[in-house]
Amino acid sequence: MSELILAQSKEVLIKMFERLMCFCDHLYFDELQDFMGKDFELLKHFISEPNLDVFAVGDFHQHSVSKSDFTASKPYLKNGKIYLSKNEYKLLFKGKATIDETTLLKSRRVPAIICTFINSKLGIYIESASPVQGHYELLEDEQKIIHTLEDSDTVKLFYNNSTMYTCSPTINLGYSKGDTYKKSCIILTKTFDSLFDANFSCTHLSPSQINPLYVAMTRATHELFFIKEKDFKKIKSKYTGC
Repeated sequence: MSELILAQSKEVLIKMFERLMCFCDHLYFDELQDFMGKDFELLKHFISEPNLDVFAVGDFHQHSVSKSDFTASKPYLKNGKIYLSKNEYKLLFKGKATIDETTLLKSRRVPAIICTFINSKLGIYIESASPVQGHYELLEDEQKIIHTLEDSDTVKLFYNNSTMYTCSPTINLGYSKGDTYKKSCIILTKTFDSLFDANFSCTHLSPSQINPLYVAMTRATHELFFIKEKDFKKIKSKYTGC
């Protein structure tokens, strides 16, 4: 639909915007970071229209994480495979929008202790408005790991192929986007094997590696657990039958 609209002449676009303003005082866009490809181009048209009041909210660090198979990369990739930084993304709206990075900074879902952990490990600044004390923990004892995997109240988050595991409920990291769980457990990939090390750094990683983990870490309202890939592999057959 966005492509069809953008294919119209300037005169037709002007008439479309005039008709829209007959019915709408304000336009609101949620999940701004998910607008990509032609959808993003159309969004910029709305923002550039001086007679339209447009409000858009989103979380830049959730971009490129989607429950759908939509694979457009614009505007996040440039020069082939170089990702835009947050500042470069903001420049795409320069002169067209007022950017507010404080009003919605606090998460109502994520406890402060988990927000602090995200800040220190992923370098993503997030604050908390949750009254819950919260808890996070790396599970290394095998019995604790098994207990958590078999707890039906704990959602297990895998990088992919979550449906092959019998320790339900399970879901892929990306597919958890938008969800809220009281307790969740992330089975880390080898990339994040050293997440709990004091000298861990993710500066060498791309947003496509960091963002799915960030999304998964911001799903839990109370308790968040982690299991290293090597520790899960020791008991993997118990939950796959092979």
